[in-house]
Amino acid sequence: DDITINDTITNDEDGGHAIEADGTTDEYSNTAVEKTGDSDGDEADFYGENAAVFATNGATLDLSEMIITSNGAHANAVFSYGEGTTVNISDSVIETSGNNSGGIMTTGGGTTNADNLNVTTSGNSSAAIRSDRGGGTVSVNGGSYTTSGTGSPAIYSTADITVSDALLTSTASQGVVVEGSNSVTLNNVTLNADNNTKNSDK
Repeated sequence: DDITINDTITNDEDGGHAIEADGTTDEYSNTAVEKTGDSDGDEADFYGENAAVFATNGATLDLSEMIITSNGAHANAVFSYGEGTTVNISDSVIETSGNNSGGIMTTGGGTTNADNLNVTTSGNSSAAIRSDRGGGTVSVNGGSYTTSGTGSPAIYSTADITVSDALLTSTASQGVVVEGSNSVTLNNVTLNADNNTKNSDK
């Protein structure tokens, strides 16, 4: 499971990205990505501002054997935005610690394909497998996805999300949340969700 790191890319700019693929086809492997810096609200949650790794405008971004960490508000780790945009990520480790910072995030009709990831989020409202406005298509095979913040299910779907042969763990939230006319399909998945308290007074 050891990942050999040959390069490190950092970004500490509020709203900035460590890696950005804008309408291009790019490939990264054996790279550590370290993101700090904050954002707030819709630009980050819906459109990808401040994400550590960001693909947009029909880009294809291939990532393998990566270690991606973010520590900031509204700092999603890997973000696929828009119709025709595809992020393929495999054999990688993702860790986010700020609030509103998902692990793999898909919005605006983007596509994310994830294989054998180890994703951990500890902030509030930070689903490990996350989608938001405009949805998209997310396919997850294998790996482990763990959340410990409130309002942070293992999967938050406003998209069509399929997860197979994975371990999903949520300790302070629901296991899976589906918003609106969207879907989550679980195939041979172990889901542990042991939260037994309400996250608010609603």
